Amino acid sequence: MQGWQWSDGSALSFAPWETGIPIRSLISDEDCGVLKEPLRFGAETCENRLPFICMKNDKDSESTAVREVYKPTVCKDGWTGWKGFCYKLHSKTESKLSQHEALSMCQEDYSDLASIHSLEDIEMLHTNFHSDLKTEVWIGLVGNGNTSVFEWVDKEPVSFTYWARAQPPPLLPNTIHCVYYSGEHHTWSVSDCEKPRAYMCKSNGSFE
Repeated sequence: MQGWQWSDGSALSFAPWETGIPIRSLISDEDCGVLKEPLRFGAETCENRLPFICMKNDKDSESTAVREVYKPTVCKDGWTGWKGFCYKLHSKTESKLSQHEALSMCQEDYSDLASIHSLEDIEMLHTNFHSDLKTEVWIGLVGNGNTSVFEWVDKEPVSFTYWARAQPPPLLPNTIHCVYYSGEHHTWSVSDCEKPRAYMCKSNGSFE
């Protein structure tokens, strides 16, 4: 089961939970998000009658979908190509590192900890790296406890999220929080950055 998500499918990269929100509210299947003052998120039963806010897209801003044409991605040996990028999973026991160490190792190899932007990306990771592997893998998403905002270390916009149940939790002030995904379910969770885990690097590839 997935965690918190916007009803329109938008990425949940800003999660300013109110102080002291009970864990039960984060894992309940019957609670809905509410906006409280000052700009804090809370959770209440979906049956409560409350004021509401609607949002719609500006028709003038809608873009026409462009059909993608598949082109093989060229990567160096040991990397897997996908839509112009190259991926490499470091999952051996001796390869498991803290998030900070993992990021440094990726950068030494001219890459970053991976950013993920669609269900297609999730399926690609499952197909190429996790068909028989159940592990926890660092990715490049980090949360700032002072702003409650999650950002990718490669500076790409957060256009997609895939949180696990009860995720993301309230973030501690003055703390950077790191995100990993489950190799079994591929859902994302927030964690202490120091725990050794496998990690996924991502770099630019080239087209044939």
